[in-house]
Amino acid sequence: MAYELSRNPAKVGYLSSMGPDVVLTPNTDIAFSHEWTLHDFQTKVGQSAQPIKMLLLDQKQQAGIGNIYACEALWKSKLNPFTPANAIPSAKLEVLYNVVRELMALAMSHGVKYDQYIKVFREKDCTECGTEIKREVQANRGTYMCPSCQA
Repeated sequence: MAYELSRNPAKVGYLSSMGPDVVLTPNTDIAFSHEWTLHDFQTKVGQSAQPIKMLLLDQKQQAGIGNIYACEALWKSKLNPFTPANAIPSAKLEVLYNVVRELMALAMSHGVKYDQYIKVFREKDCTECGTEIKREVQANRGTYMCPSCQA
């Protein structure tokens, strides 16, 4: 039964309304008929004034990015999580897109042992510059960022 559901997401109501998976593609899993592309990502971001972190967490836009990975990807991309999505230049979006793919692939390859690669989420100081990590609440989620690196 589980195998059948994974091969036909439409059989599980809410799964059919989710966006394309950020890691799985039609080449890696035939159940995923739509790939998360840079062009689609840039188009969706360009149409949204919501904060970039909120757009990353929106599973209807793209599936698979959780709170930890959103914080980490934004830190690694040097993007402020509160920046309106449509204010981010396309070159920075390309960096973010690639970082998300790298982080998610890394996480999948290490399973639950990904904790050792966390650089900002629930950390005290930024590993890049030493600045104290700032925690704010964004849509009832903890948002961790370096006020220096992600200015």
